[in-house]
Amino acid sequence: MPRKAINELLVRAKTSCVVLNGCKALQKMTGPIAPVTIGVSESVDDEEGLSFSRGFYDALSAGKSFDDAFAEGTMSVDLKGGSSDKFKLLVASD
Repeated sequence: MPRKAINELLVRAKTSCVVLNGCKALQKMTGPIAPVTIGVSESVDDEEGLSFSRGFYDALSAGKSFDDAFAEGTMSVDLKGGSSDKFKLLVASD
């Protein structure tokens, strides 16, 4: 699906955040596809992906912002001995 169509779909659905869970999903992206886009620029192993997801979604369920949830997700990866620098947060400028 072309990027323009994806962007239009996300705008119409009033999507605030998109999490791309495929390895290297952000490798060719030049900018976010939603107000907040989260993904990885390199391959991550299953444990890193699970650690990030647990930290990120636990923080969101506790009412934290996307920025704070992203920080908790990456901290969870680091605490498990992974490499959180693969995880990226892209924010659309207004």
